[in-house]
Amino acid sequence: MTDLKTKIFIATSLILFILCFGWGANSDSEGALKDKSSQIKAKTVQTEKQVSIEDKAKSKKVLEYRYNPLGRPDPFKPFISPGALKGMGAGFPLSPLQKFDINQLKLVGIIWGIKDSRAVFEDSAGKGYIVSRGTLIGRKGGKVDKIEEGKIIIKEKKVDYLGRIRKKIVIVKLRKLEGERK
Repeated sequence: MTDLKTKIFIATSLILFILCFGWGANSDSEGALKDKSSQIKAKTVQTEKQVSIEDKAKSKKVLEYRYNPLGRPDPFKPFISPGALKGMGAGFPLSPLQKFDINQLKLVGIIWGIKDSRAVFEDSAGKGYIVSRGTLIGRKGGKVDKIEEGKIIIKEKKVDYLGRIRKKIVIVKLRKLEGERK
């Protein structure tokens, strides 16, 4: 009986071995599988090369992009125009010249006779401020109107008791040095 069990065990082991590993007939099919796998690898390498060529072509297209400024804001212009700043009123930071009354500032120099005349005001601390036509000055909303020889004309807006806006003209004269004739 042990002999029969041994024979059955050997027969089943042999059958399982043949089923799992084959009898040698599959050696050709293994070679064929190797050939197919090498062909598949070659095809993938070719497709990868084609993809890389297509990527290069796409990257060249990206480099050829041109900016079209039509309908877009100029990136070098300020967001807020100087004209819009005038109407902003309270809450908008004032320039140093707008923090002083005009009578607190001293006119110390004028350059006139050129296209864009300039003048220099000095505060009580001795700090100088250069102004030109259109510069805002004073607490009452003054604006430099004209710069002439020896004087500056400033226009201020003044609200009267009826609520009407009136323009007030303030003339600031250049002080003469001691010993200088008028």
